[in-house]
Amino acid sequence: QIQVGSVVELKSGGPKMTVDIVGNGNAQCSWFTNHEQINTADFSIDSLKLASGNLPSTRTVGMG
Repeated sequence: QIQVGSVVELKSGGPKMTVDIVGNGNAQCSWFTNHEQINTADFSIDSLKLASGNLPSTRTVGMG
């Protein structure tokens, strides 16, 4: 089941994303681009699936 903290991806493919908020049939997800920028967007839960292993990739992000 998709819940806050789940690692998901679009059923059609794409990057692994972390679920931040779930409500009203939607999930707000965040993910990093190749340039270390964070993106956030809302998706229908029906368009998402749990990512294989459901584990985020390990990544160190510099602060500043």
